[in-house]
Amino acid sequence: MQVTEQPSTLPSLFASVVAARGGHDAVAMPQETLSYAELDRRSARMARALLAIGAGKGARIALMAPDGLLWITTFLAGLRIGALVSAVSTLCTPTELAHILRNSDTQFFIGARRFLRHDYAATLAAGLPGLDDAQPEKLRLAAAPYLRSIWLDDAEGLPWARTVDDLAARADAPDA
Repeated sequence: MQVTEQPSTLPSLFASVVAARGGHDAVAMPQETLSYAELDRRSARMARALLAIGAGKGARIALMAPDGLLWITTFLAGLRIGALVSAVSTLCTPTELAHILRNSDTQFFIGARRFLRHDYAATLAAGLPGLDDAQPEKLRLAAAPYLRSIWLDDAEGLPWARTVDDLAARADAPDA
């Protein structure tokens, strides 16, 4: 009897699923359906983008978004590079969010700006004093001392945030 070695990490497990079922649906959302192969490509691109902004093995990423393409793509990308990804509840209060970011030593925050009746940018600003006066990618906040950058799916009017699209574009830079 031959014993086959099982994948020992989630990225290697995902790679084996992509190899076996690449053309099959992995994620089906009302606006878009992704195959395993396309999800693999998108998460690889996001992983390159994360590396381009300084995230890597051991980096601490907070992910606050509803179930969907942003969430799964970013989660898989973080695992690919060996980052520690904290899934943050979309129901957090400003105080809870500040506590999570501070105590998890989060360096990079990636998420949705809004979902349903929730405004996560407002939650961030309320929980992190001084955020409204901060510069993007150069954050220095007492409430979250390790947090350096915030990436949202919509950053319009937020001087302290950049868009997830801007982040993803970093993957295409020659040195990414």
